[in-house]
Order: sequence, then C-alpha cells, then structure tokens
Amino acid sequence: MKIIKYAIATLFVALIVLMAFATYMEQQHGTAFVAQHIYHTLWFCALWGMLTLLSVIYIINRKLNRRLPIFMLHGAFVIILIGSVITFFTGKEGKIHLRVGAAENTYLEQTTKQMLQLPFSLTLKSFQIEYYPGTNAPSDFVSTVSCQSPNDSKIVNAKISMNNILRLHGYRFYQEGFDPDHKGTTLSVNHDPWGTAVTYTGYLLLALSMILTLISRKETFRRLLASPTLRRGALLFVLAM
Repeated sequence: MKIIKYAIATLFVALIVLMAFATYMEQQHGTAFVAQHIYHTLWFCALWGMLTLLSVIYIINRKLNRRLPIFMLHGAFVIILIGSVITFFTGKEGKIHLRVGAAENTYLEQTTKQMLQLPFSLTLKSFQIEYYPGTNAPSDFVSTVSCQSPNDSKIVNAKISMNNILRLHGYRFYQEGFDPDHKGTTLSVNHDPWGTAVTYTGYLLLALSMILTLISRKETFRRLLASPTLRRGALLFVLAM
C-alpha cells in the first residue's frame, strides 16, 4: 500500500504543478489555447484516471470512509474524472467567425467539421487591439459582441478578450484570432454544461477536503504541528532572526 500511497502523492503534486503551468500559459496565450492543449486532452484525462483508480483502491484497502477529510479528498478525484469523461464524450468544441455588423448563429464543430446551430445569434460590433502603454506590444485582443435569442427581444452586449470568457446558455466563447483588417474575429466555442459542472464540483470538494485535512486533529498535519520537536525548532528559528 505504501507504493500506491506514494504514487497518489506523486500524481497529485504533478497535477498541481501542471495546473499552475496551465494558469501561466493561459495568461500568455489565452484560455482557448490551454483548453485545447491541456485540459481537454486525452493524456490529461488519463492522469486523472490513474489518480482516481489508485484513490479508489486506497480507499477500499484503508477503509478511509472513517476519516472524512481523506475520504473527501480521494472522492474529489473520482468526481473530477467523471466530469472529464462526460466532457470527453458529450462536450463539443468548434470555431465561429464574425464580421462587423453581420449576425451569425452557426459554428464549425471541430471533430465532425459540421456547422452546428446556436440557440442565439452573435454580432460583432467592434474589434480592437490594446497595447501596453508607450509600446507597440499588444496586451490584449478585445471583441465586443451583441447576443440575441430568436425567442427573446433582449440584446446582451459583452466583451470577449484573451482572459475574459463569454458564458451564455451553456456555451463558452474564447478569443482566438482576428482578421488582418481588424473588422473580423475568430472565437473558440465550447459547449459542455454537464461536464464542466461536475468537474467544478470536484475541484470545490478537493479544496474543501484539503482545508479539512489541515485543520482536522486526527490527520498527520495537525499532529505534526503539535510535535514538541517542531515547536522547539520554530522557537529557535524565531530567536535566530
């Protein structure tokens, strides 16, 4: 069981480092790039699958249902994997190209290369490139769009940029590219309401379980903090400063 325990810890740390790297890449290249090359890839799902399988084995063998924080921690891995599986089989991704003043209600699905219908239309009002002050280096790409459903007269205006996603009726739109004349834009489209909801629930449970693990008196971290040796070492460190 020690091997499984160490394998779980290794995979967990690896995923944390990977997601930290993904956050950095998202700031540099946008959310669509990270979603396509990391979060929605088969190897990323496989890492979560391995972690989940080992967690289930560990739960059964160690009867961790008696230790709520640890049980929740491993259970979160299972929920995240389920969300990833739902995304893999039911989620749809594609692209939509907009020109200023023209309404579009279809997008090109990535896998089947078919044009799929949206339950609303998007119209590009403007596209602009923002620059860092005093330089010619782009800091952001911003598409201003209006959204209207055929069954609703209300028009919703929104801005989509490299780090600002438009979420509408279960669809998510990411800024991806633009036309040379700056009068057109390309947006990535993601439709995965169920998988996203399940995955976010798993991440929320993961964060909660980690907090409970840190504050629970029955877990190793609290016992370590209560260690006289650790307290003496901390006192010596403070005095040395």
